[in-house]
Amino acid sequence: MAKIKRILSIDGGGIRGIIPARILVSLEEKLQIASKNPNARIADYFDLIAGTSTGGILTCLYLTPDERHFLQHDICRSAKSSLDLYLKYGGDIFESNILDKIENVDGLLSTKYSEKAFERILLDKFKDLSLISLFKECLITSYNINEDCTNFFTKKDALMNPDYNYLLRDVCRATSAAPTYFKPALIKSFAGNERTLIDGGVYAANPTMCALTEVASEFALGLTDVFIFSIGTGSVKSFYNYGSSKHWGELAWIQPLINIMLDGSNILVDYQLKQLIGNKYIRINPELNTASQNMDDASEINLQNLVQAGELNAKAFDNELNEVVKRIII
Repeated sequence: MAKIKRILSIDGGGIRGIIPARILVSLEEKLQIASKNPNARIADYFDLIAGTSTGGILTCLYLTPDERHFLQHDICRSAKSSLDLYLKYGGDIFESNILDKIENVDGLLSTKYSEKAFERILLDKFKDLSLISLFKECLITSYNINEDCTNFFTKKDALMNPDYNYLLRDVCRATSAAPTYFKPALIKSFAGNERTLIDGGVYAANPTMCALTEVASEFALGLTDVFIFSIGTGSVKSFYNYGSSKHWGELAWIQPLINIMLDGSNILVDYQLKQLIGNKYIRINPELNTASQNMDDASEINLQNLVQAGELNAKAFDNELNEVVKRIII
């Protein structure tokens, strides 16, 4: 009988990634208690972690060495330290000055934010680690606008071919290069080939189905041989009535259409997985509570609201987290 392959999947959502990061702190604490190992980490209990955008960054954080053990490369970052990085640097990543806002008309004429601070932070946190340095397998999404195709970063592919191996700082930059927020990421593989990539959320804000397909094809597994824990970045409900929408033109439809496409994609993936694997799949789609739904609101008050939302959701979904612990401690 094949060993169950355990998958963790984390949605995209910008700074709202704080919510799943906080929920995963609670999961890690439960794993430490259940395993009686105070050094237990999220990465110890999943065979593959998948992520889009902010979920892709969290994936890389969970699968790389703790800063105190960076040279030894013997213990992963904790969920708590990963959350702390978001709280410490979130404001720096989503920062624009008044002059930028005036010149760019707040993102209409150019990208809303400079990528320079973001890239400095990624360099500091990941240094020269590459995909092959990860502790476990990953699947991180992006989209190749050079070739008009999806792009998946995986450790498996990186090990087989240097043209699929990239620096982790470039992987994080690519998966989170959200159009209008940041410039596309021009990155170079270890084989020297350049690719222009944007945020994987344009086609897989919820990468869970991509992760299931990857694991099933790689290990030739049946649907009963997997367990998936999928976690969102805050439920955003958009309601539009006929009276207002019937008058919308191209410009007015832009934001509602983006919201509908993202929400619809998430709902579809959730439905498909429930139908395919039933109780082999647990999904937490947290509530935002008092936190802003904006993916770039890194104000001090909203950072705290996001943490609070994560704490409240960890309590609200305590039964689900306990069930996850039972399923993944084997």
